[in-house]
Amino acid sequence: MDKYALKLTKDLEKLPPRSRLLFAFWVAKRLFHNYVFFSKATSFGDIDIMLDAFNLIDKYLKDEIKNEDEIIKAFGDIDENTPDTNDFSTVLVSFALDSCNALTECLRYILDENISHVVDIGIFARDTVDIFIQEINDMEINDLDFELNIQNNELMRKEITSQKIFLKRLKEKKVTLKEIVFDKIIDPSLV
Repeated sequence: MDKYALKLTKDLEKLPPRSRLLFAFWVAKRLFHNYVFFSKATSFGDIDIMLDAFNLIDKYLKDEIKNEDEIIKAFGDIDENTPDTNDFSTVLVSFALDSCNALTECLRYILDENISHVVDIGIFARDTVDIFIQEINDMEINDLDFELNIQNNELMRKEITSQKIFLKRLKEKKVTLKEIVFDKIIDPSLV
């Protein structure tokens, strides 16, 4: 496990299960813009089905009643709307895949409260930013400073800082469900 994942795990372990899900939901909603952009660019997927899964998570966060049948159905719906990276030649598919995986991991967390699902969601956000940085800067993987350049990039620092601040606010119980809105981490139109 890399340093980021270890630190995120430690931070999440300090939170109650509901706060962990709030973090996961916040990240997943921020990644969703990438799926929408990909879907429109490629005519792949059904955005409304994905929004139904978000609504299911929102409903659970409001009343904390788990409907396993609805969650299992949502898994199938998301799976049908998850692009196969081998079917598309655009890097946008990676961004859409991270979005789908984040949504699926939110649902998995509702079922078993395994913290690894939430850690994975944070990693999906970090990986999305990583790939985006590589693309917009036309980076070469064989560059000796490849990883350092990504870590020091303003976009990566911003994402890691945003997650830290959100986790701190969760720890201080200063986050409400209403403020978890659809936003974007990156602008996929730039690649």
